[in-house]
Amino acid sequence: MGVVSKGLLLLNTVRYLKPKQVFHQVTKRFKKSEQFWAYEKKCIQYKPFNLWIDELDNDSEFMRRFKPEGLLDNKVTLLNETREYGFWKYSEASHLWSFNVHYLEYLIPLYSLWKSTGDEKYKSKINQILLNWYEVGSKESDSNQSYTISLRIVNQLIMAEAIDDKQRLYDCIYAQYRYLLKHQETHLLGNHYLENLKAIVICSVVFSEDDVYKNYIKKLQNELNEEITIDGLHFELSLMYHKIVLEDMIRVAIVLKAAKKNEYEGILDKIQLLSAALYSLEHGISRTPLFNDAGDNVAKTRDSLLKACERLFDVKPQKKDQISGYYRIDDGKIALIMDCGELAPSYMPGHAHCDCLSFELFYDGKPVFVNSGTYQYQGDKRKYFRSTAAHNTVRINGHEQSELWGEHRAGRRIIGVKGETDGQSITGAYTNYLGECHLRKIRLEDGMLTVLDKTDGDSESYLHLAPGIKYSDGVLKGNGLRMSVEPVSVEDRIGQSVYSDEFGKIIDNLVLVFTWNKDDHEHGYQIRFFEENN
Repeated sequence: MGVVSKGLLLLNTVRYLKPKQVFHQVTKRFKKSEQFWAYEKKCIQYKPFNLWIDELDNDSEFMRRFKPEGLLDNKVTLLNETREYGFWKYSEASHLWSFNVHYLEYLIPLYSLWKSTGDEKYKSKINQILLNWYEVGSKESDSNQSYTISLRIVNQLIMAEAIDDKQRLYDCIYAQYRYLLKHQETHLLGNHYLENLKAIVICSVVFSEDDVYKNYIKKLQNELNEEITIDGLHFELSLMYHKIVLEDMIRVAIVLKAAKKNEYEGILDKIQLLSAALYSLEHGISRTPLFNDAGDNVAKTRDSLLKACERLFDVKPQKKDQISGYYRIDDGKIALIMDCGELAPSYMPGHAHCDCLSFELFYDGKPVFVNSGTYQYQGDKRKYFRSTAAHNTVRINGHEQSELWGEHRAGRRIIGVKGETDGQSITGAYTNYLGECHLRKIRLEDGMLTVLDKTDGDSESYLHLAPGIKYSDGVLKGNGLRMSVEPVSVEDRIGQSVYSDEFGKIIDNLVLVFTWNKDDHEHGYQIRFFEENN
């Protein structure tokens, strides 16, 4: 890429940022690098709060992610990668993997096993690892990132009961908290800044610092009003990050309720909104919908979150058909979710994909037609997983929908995005960053899916098949279904793709590609569904 081209990309990225983001991006470069240990001092007092939530921290899916028994043999599993444990700098690992090492979240399953079995080997291992992290791991740069600190503080508080040297633990948490007060991620904003505020508010209560609490609970409330849409979805439009934010607010609510803070009711209102949006889009589906950056082995599961909300707060979410640009229609055992929303918040597009007007379809909860997922944040495959061709949508004249570049950046982007539904069909439209228009109509009724598109140029429409679904002579088979495919004014071909429903996991799958030349007609396909035993 030439200097001029990269300069234009950067210009078209920066112009969407908030002025305070630009200011803090610049000033951050002149700040002296610090470690959180620079803020260490003996904390005079602390109030232990029980942040353990059985539905979340003892959930079987959560335990599966980390393979806790492996830690006893000095092996740590994160994001589907297992490495030898015992040092804190993994030169061959991605930053994302390294950050996860320093979250210390994988110690919570050990804590869960200790609580349930009483076996001291689990408690001993927690203390051994934490001691080594104090002495060595905490000095690594990836350990000192504000986002990493914000997650780690809560994880340390969750398992505090198992820590032998509690004074040292709370001294460490206090140092991280004081560091966060000086190093919030206002240059990024979005979920990163929200994580910082969450950790500060919780710590201000734990350490009885009322002045800090009064200041930062207002900041947290303002940021929640910014980041949670009117119908309850997190504004970065990823169901994975949505679930992370919901868990954050559950932890905050527990502390505020126990401390009898007046602001508890306001946080509970946000939990109700977040729960309703999650339930509306994901009920009856076996995994996180793969729109924007999303995967299944990062956030807590839908069911565990909703169960925790019901037990702790008596929150019972109500179902809606439309949530912040996402639309869902159901036909018996078939459920379809379609994205007719904006790319992302204009100033926070780092987790966005070229997936406008894409859809995922599930039968009896299992995926049938899928977006490709995310797989990684750093690496040569990231560009593909964010691309138009990785999603069940249309590429016009070989162009991407939006100008996504780098690991988490976006230049010029889609405009004029709109959508509507009548309960059985969804209609959506947008204009890509080069001014080319796409109109899509989807109908799901009586076991028939109809997808029709109108575009401004020569086009390719992608239909990615879930792993295990085979295609031959116009017939799809797999996941309990037989499906007949009938093209509508298109040429079709079958190709190879890749699929990642969890970070760090990649599977080969098939993709149907429908092509047509520029004209004024509708093009697409019809698919009729039959249960395999019929």
